[in-house]
Amino acid sequence: MNETRKKCEIRRAEDYQDIEKSLIRYDIFGDPSELWLEILPITEELYYNPHTLIAIDPIHFFSFMMRSSYLAAPFLSEKERATIDNLLLNMLERHGQDMLPIFVGLLDEAEKTFKEELTIMYVEKGTARFTVNINGKNILVCTKVLPSIQD
Repeated sequence: MNETRKKCEIRRAEDYQDIEKSLIRYDIFGDPSELWLEILPITEELYYNPHTLIAIDPIHFFSFMMRSSYLAAPFLSEKERATIDNLLLNMLERHGQDMLPIFVGLLDEAEKTFKEELTIMYVEKGTARFTVNINGKNILVCTKVLPSIQD
């Protein structure tokens, strides 16, 4: 979303080319170029073979799918980006193992909301919405895996 908060831009999960290297935090979230090679081919199978995603580390998966959008947001300061990183990491450390089976559609539970201090993560098959409150501003970070259209 831009500074006016009235225009939203869609960004692909693997789009890290214009993001400063210092923001990537390889030691915690992994190398996006390596994760891209592992995650994207499997993610394309989500709607046909959801079991393929279960073996992935939820911290690497969800952070790869979500981080490029807020790291590239021009209206966020470096401190705000780091805060979102830390809150996302906390959420994924606590609930990532419970989120992944819902995201891939392998549970009877079709959707679930996970809450932590200052954050909410809503997960359903193929969708995760992470809301963070920073200094009274709600920042929404979403990811959605769309099924491919078959001929």
